[in-house]
Amino acid sequence: MNVCWTVDVEHDCPPFLTTTLGMTEGMPRRLELCAQEQVRGTFFSTGDRARRVPETVTEIRDGGHEVACHGDTHTP
Repeated sequence: MNVCWTVDVEHDCPPFLTTTLGMTEGMPRRLELCAQEQVRGTFFSTGDRARRVPETVTEIRDGGHEVACHGDTHTP
């Protein structure tokens, strides 16, 4: 069976929070689980998050996942 899944990489609970705990604390756990299960996904990152934590985007790419653009910000 083939399964496709995606992840939105953006600040926590937009538009209410501007923290990045999901990226700095949650993403390493998610990437570790993906590696253990040999699962690859597409991670849609906003530009502002990619600039703020570029090392996370690099880890996603280095894990064999696809990195895609989710716009620059979620502000109008």
